[in-house]
Amino acid sequence: MKNKFVVVVMTAALAWMGTAVLNAADFPVANPKDMALYPQQNAYRNKLDFSGIWNFQLDSQGRDRRMAERTA
Repeated sequence: MKNKFVVVVMTAALAWMGTAVLNAADFPVANPKDMALYPQQNAYRNKLDFSGIWNFQLDSQGRDRRMAERTA
């Protein structure tokens, strides 16, 4: 009974849509410039300045590689 109801509903929905079935090709391609999330401070996004927090250095002695080999 449940399957019959689903078939009836789907058939009605497809009939209502008619030939107006949309495909991915029907939508315009977004411009990559419009998709980027730029830093901004608002109620939904928090813009924090992390400059000065990081102190990255090259590992010229290979300590990190040896540590990774020991724990693997």
